[in-house]
Parts: sequence; C-alpha cells; structure tokens
Amino acid sequence: MAEFWLPAKPGVLTAIRILAPNQAPVLVSDEMPKTRPAQVVLVSQVGGSRPNPVQSIHRLLIECWLAKSSAVNIETWCGEVSAALRNSSGRTYNGVFSFGWGNEQGPVDFPDPDVTDMRRWQFHGDLKLSAK
Repeated sequence: MAEFWLPAKPGVLTAIRILAPNQAPVLVSDEMPKTRPAQVVLVSQVGGSRPNPVQSIHRLLIECWLAKSSAVNIETWCGEVSAALRNSSGRTYNGVFSFGWGNEQGPVDFPDPDVTDMRRWQFHGDLKLSAK
C-alpha cells in the first residue's frame, strides 16, 4: 500500500537554493561563518505546517546582514531578497517544486547589540513546497 503522507521536502535548503543564484556572490547560508563576510543572508526555519499530504509550509526567518561601511542600501537589498522568494512560485529547485512565498512580515531593522560593525534587517514568511 502506498504511503498517504509523504515526507516534507527541506525548506531551509530549498530557500538557500532559491536565493543563492540571485544573490551571488553574497553568501546565503543557514549559519553565520566564524569570520563574518561583509554581506550575508541567513535562513532559519522558525515554524511550519503540513496542510495536506503533498504540501509543506515552512515558516522561514530571513536575515540580511551588511557591514556598516557598505554603500548598499540594506532596506532595498532586503526587498530584492524578498522578491527572489516571491518569484520562486511555479519553479523547481533540485527536484523540489515551489508553490511560492507568502504571508511575509517585514522587513524590519533588527540590530544585534553584540555585533556593532554590521546592520541586520530581517523578515519572515511562508515557503510552500510540494512533497512530491
């Protein structure tokens, strides 16, 4: 008998695969390297759900880190990162089909008091993926 519920596809890894080509040469990762680059996008899963047997919703936190000395406008850059996720709808990334990004909240300025030489803006939203 076939399994009714399929295992969920990886949300963080798929988001990294969506963002990395769009952000090159900026690092897109699930963890901050020991030596911080001048610009980095971090992806973390902070929740999610399984609304049916063939879809998974991954609630992701996207952090955009930028050296304070950079000439890049961090708010504009966060918008570009968000747009890449929104444009993922209807595409396949390493065998994982994306139904798209939605329910986004932010971006907001969220400084880290322990990291004084970088700015951090972040937003979160839902990446809906197919389990097939």
